[in-house]
Order: sequence, then structure tokens, then C-alpha cells
Amino acid sequence: MGTEQVVFESAGYSAGCQECGAESECRGVQALVDGSLRWDTETTCSACGFAVAACGGDLSSE
Repeated sequence: MGTEQVVFESAGYSAGCQECGAESECRGVQALVDGSLRWDTETTCSACGFAVAACGGDLSSE
């Protein structure tokens, strides 16, 4: 039975909310999981409650 190795780094940043335009909190995580690179991102807006998460995707050009 193998052991899964995970290495990751995360960064927080602010961006305009997709729904209301207010400043929202964002977090991006880059992870190396058993030799495969993946990206996860999440955004939450405290002004309007909008939230979105995108998991396991490729790195966006943005």
C-alpha cells in the first residue's frame, strides 16, 4: 500500500465580486498530488454572500 504525497502552497488575494462588485476574499491553492499538479480556487463576498469554488482545474491564464 503506497503513501500519497501532497505538497501545496496557497495565496490569498482580493478581487471584485462577480455579483455585486464589492471587494471579495479569494484563495488560490496549487498542489502537487502524487506527481500531478492541480489548482483549487475559492471566492467569498461578505457584502452579498456570493461564493464560488473551482476545484482540480488547470491554471487559468488570469
